Amino acid sequence: MSGCFPKAERIFGRVCGHGARAVSVPRDRDIERLREHFRARDLFERRETSSFGKAGLDRLRDELAEFGGAEYEALYCQWRERGDCILGGGAESAEKRSGGFATYRVHHDYELFGELGRKIPA
Repeated sequence: MSGCFPKAERIFGRVCGHGARAVSVPRDRDIERLREHFRARDLFERRETSSFGKAGLDRLRDELAEFGGAEYEALYCQWRERGDCILGGGAESAEKRSGGFATYRVHHDYELFGELGRKIPA
């Protein structure tokens, strides 16, 4: 059963953050602008630039300088993995997204979970 713990921890980290590696989420007024920047950057990195034009490329260049740095890079990587949900919305100030993960082996029969509990030998 403990063989499932590492996989569960990886999934938790992908969904909830990685503790010390969690990043700040920007304030509401910046979220939509950052979301648009991430979308443009993603298109650029996938070489899908037919819709950009000179003004769009100039804006992307300026934004790459503005949104440079480790914190924005980490946020961009999380955005690519999980999408717009990591940018949140509705928070009035920056918040840290993080979580903790702990495993415990229980010695009870939880039949209510059906086949899930029977697939892994005790």
